[in-house]
Amino acid sequence: MIVILFGPHGSGKGTQAKMIADEYGLVRISTGDVFRESIASGSELGKKVKKFVEGNVYVPDDLVNEVVKEKIVSSDKNFVFDGYPRTMDQTKFLEKVFQELKLQVDIVINIDVDDAELVKRLENRRICSKCGATYNLATNSPAKDEMCDVCGGKLYQRKDDTKEGIKSRMNEYKTKAQPLLEHFRKHDKLADIDGNKPPELVFTDIKQLLDKFV
Repeated sequence: MIVILFGPHGSGKGTQAKMIADEYGLVRISTGDVFRESIASGSELGKKVKKFVEGNVYVPDDLVNEVVKEKIVSSDKNFVFDGYPRTMDQTKFLEKVFQELKLQVDIVINIDVDDAELVKRLENRRICSKCGATYNLATNSPAKDEMCDVCGGKLYQRKDDTKEGIKSRMNEYKTKAQPLLEHFRKHDKLADIDGNKPPELVFTDIKQLLDKFV
C-alpha cells in the first residue's frame, strides 16, 4: 500500500502518518527523518544535505528527490509519505520513480482543518529542543511544565508560531498545495478528511479509507 498525506502545519499530519505506519506496517517517509538518516549515514548524498540543513536553507528539489528515492529503493515497497511531495517537480519525479519500480499510489489523503482551528493549535504548540517531540498545551500538555515527557529536553515555541506567522504559513501552504491536490484529484486518487476532530477520530475516518486497500 502506498499512501500520500497532505495537510498544513497543525493538521496532525505527522501524528496520522505514524498511526498509519504502525497500523498497516508501512514505511513512513518524512523529509525531516530522511534527511537526518542520510546525514547520519555519512554518504556523499548525506554530506550535500548536511550543508543545506546546517545552513538553515531549503534543500533544493533535485537533492530532496534523490534522498527520497534512495529511501524508496532501499525499503519495503509499502509507504506512507508525510511532507513529500511538496512541489509539482517532486510529484512528477515521484511518479517517474514509481513507474520505474512498477509501483503506484493507492490513495492521497488531504487532512482539511479550519483556519481558526489551525491558529489555535499552533499558538499552543511546543516542541522539544532535543528529540523534536511536539505537544499542545491545550490538548496534549507535558507532565511537567516546559519539559519533554520522552527525553526530558526543554520545550520551546517556534518564533513564527504567532497569529501573523501562522497565517502567513497557511497562505503559503495553500498556494503550493492546491496544484498538487488538483493533480491527484484529476487522477481520482484524492480523498478529503475532516481534520478538525480529535486525532483518534481522524484516524478512524482514515482507517475506513485504507482498509479497502488491505
